[in-house]
Amino acid sequence: QNGVTILFLNLDNSTTVNAQVALKFAEKPYYHLRGSQRREYHLTAKDGNLHSQIMLLNGNILSVNSDGDIPPLNPIYVDSSKPITVGPLSIVFAHIPDAAVKACS
Repeated sequence: QNGVTILFLNLDNSTTVNAQVALKFAEKPYYHLRGSQRREYHLTAKDGNLHSQIMLLNGNILSVNSDGDIPPLNPIYVDSSKPITVGPLSIVFAHIPDAAVKACS
């Protein structure tokens, strides 16, 4: 896929972090990305319990079906100009498809 994917890890059990992405290395100036949509994938443990064997993707339980098939990994879509919210004890992948980076071409 085109663009850039950024990984965020929040290991704190009570603090939510809002990260504003600048993309200073992109070929297009960042302001050109305003209005575009990024895809976010938020991974959390059920009920915030790190010992849980149930993982959530964007609030939905991740589990295979009776044939062992992996479910669709559907993102949430967020305006690229908005901060990326990383909740406590979570992992977030943010894919910004409109970011043109010379090193990736």
